[in-house]
Amino acid sequence: MDINSEKKEARHYWKSKRNGFYLGLNDSLKTDLVKNFFELVGEVEDKIIGGYYPVDSEIDCLDILTLCQRSGAITSIPYINSKGLIDFRKWSHQEPLVNGAFNIPTSKNKDLVIPDIIILPLLSFDKLGTRLGMGSGIYDRSLPFYNISLKIGLAFSGQISSKIPKTDYDHPLDAAVTEKKIYRFNEVLK
Repeated sequence: MDINSEKKEARHYWKSKRNGFYLGLNDSLKTDLVKNFFELVGEVEDKIIGGYYPVDSEIDCLDILTLCQRSGAITSIPYINSKGLIDFRKWSHQEPLVNGAFNIPTSKNKDLVIPDIIILPLLSFDKLGTRLGMGSGIYDRSLPFYNISLKIGLAFSGQISSKIPKTDYDHPLDAAVTEKKIYRFNEVLK
């Protein structure tokens, strides 16, 4: 089986698993996930945080963005530009959203920022920091433009895989945060 077929099969499997985890999500698990996120990143005042608007059964990071903003951070969410790459637009939890690419809500604010920390959605990850996304490649094509940013995946503890199929185009996470544990893949974070 070639790597693209392996990834397609893995996406199907992990999307189904993630849907099940999402149905079991409760306030206690959300609280633990948020606590672990802030334990990893520390003080966010004066930092720029990039998140995402959750679709399907992706973990909702909007509460984290709201807490970051209340702590003095600038928050942003992705906007898919005309080149099919991600730009991060400033966004406040008080601002209305508009439909963007793939009908995913995005900020109508046109101010672009380069996040210090990027929170990434995922289907699964492995202990090397390899992230399995939905398959469009938008994040992997865009992340080279954000090489100074800390990349953190949000996941349920059951989303860790023994091994994710990887290509040269896949960009690893620096860390992943679950409701049970913080995984550090970047030596700077260890």
